[in-house]
Amino acid sequence: MKVARWWALAGSAGLVVSMGAMAGPASAAARPAPAPQRTALRGSLTPAVERSRPAGSVAATSSVSFDLVLSLRNASGAQAFVRAVSTPGSAAFHKYLSDAQWESRFGPTRAEVTRAESWLRSEGLKVGSVPTDRLFVTASGSARSVERAFGVTLGYYMVTATR
Repeated sequence: MKVARWWALAGSAGLVVSMGAMAGPASAAARPAPAPQRTALRGSLTPAVERSRPAGSVAATSSVSFDLVLSLRNASGAQAFVRAVSTPGSAAFHKYLSDAQWESRFGPTRAEVTRAESWLRSEGLKVGSVPTDRLFVTASGSARSVERAFGVTLGYYMVTATR
């Protein structure tokens, strides 16, 4: 399995954004109530949130580029496959999937990508490229558009290093 697949699996566990579920801002005090059709994703905050303090706001007209990470299809099955292919003694040990097999078995569908692209455009954002594995959609727009689309307030933060 290619390194990109490992990254995708790990990334999907930590940062999964799917249609109908958008992450809220960092702190509970600053978190507005989710809009009626939005749900704050459990576990989507990073540990750095606890060590950060506000350091300024982002101008509404600032340009923001980001990747909308899509959910793996059958994420638990993907995790089980990764465990099996990596475990000595397993019947699947070192029996890797080709890129095409991985994508057809676990990757987001073309329909999911199309829905994500349509939603981004409907929010006034510019849609960029989509890699062949369809794990994310690149997008950009003004800070105001991103804030409105995701129900967040963008800001700059100072993060204290840990020892």
